[in-house]
Amino acid sequence: MRRYLRSKLLVVAFAGTALLATLGGSVPASAHEFEASRTITIHRRPRGVVDPGTRVRFFGRIISDRHSCENFELVELIRVGRGVVARDISDSEGNYSMRKRVFRTGRYFSRVITTISGRHPHRHVCLAAQSRTIRVRVD
Repeated sequence: MRRYLRSKLLVVAFAGTALLATLGGSVPASAHEFEASRTITIHRRPRGVVDPGTRVRFFGRIISDRHSCENFELVELIRVGRGVVARDISDSEGNYSMRKRVFRTGRYFSRVITTISGRHPHRHVCLAAQSRTIRVRVD
């Protein structure tokens, strides 16, 4: 009789452990993915024609429907035909600002590259963006 009760008790113990593990130990995690588009603006000061050697301030903002795709992103200032001439990290609101001394007339634009954070199934993708091109005329 003892042996019978012992085996019944073991079966109940194993079944109870399995039930607890199933109900309490495996709550599904909150998984999500998103792919957010972005735009980036560019402006400059001073406006108009500048003298050679003038420090021009290029500034703008990253705009996205996801706040996490705007803040603390690497922004590059590119001179057409030359490549990257300056870099900045956007602030918590998505604003950036760079200063560049200009000696010749040129065209500039800013860009932000695609960033991927997290891992499957919790992955965030912020798509790349490029601003319009602006001309800095030097006389």
